[in-house]
Amino acid sequence: VNIFYLLFSSNFYATLVNDWTISIEVEPIDAKGNFSTKTYTTLVRLVANKLKQYQLDVQNDLLRHYDFAKKDCPKLFYGENNPNWEKFKNAVKAAMND
Repeated sequence: VNIFYLLFSSNFYATLVNDWTISIEVEPIDAKGNFSTKTYTTLVRLVANKLKQYQLDVQNDLLRHYDFAKKDCPKLFYGENNPNWEKFKNAVKAAMND
C-alpha cells in the first residue's frame, strides 16, 4: 500500500489527519483560487458522494487544510467566516439531498 501524505505540518495533530481523512486536490483557474464551473460542480458532487458513502455530514465532517494547519488551500475557501466556504458547504448539502 502506498500512502501519499498531503498534509505536512510541524503540528503533530495536523500530520496525523493523513491517516483518517480523504484528500481531494483541485486545480484553480486563476491566482485568486477560483475554479471552473465544471470543476466546482464536480467537486460538489464528489464531496457529497463521499460524505454519503461514509455516512458523514457537512457541518461536522467536511474539513479544509486550513482547519488543521491554517494552510491557504484551497485559496477560495481560506480563512474564518469565508462566504465561499459556506456557499460550498450549502451546495454539498443540497447535492446530498438530491
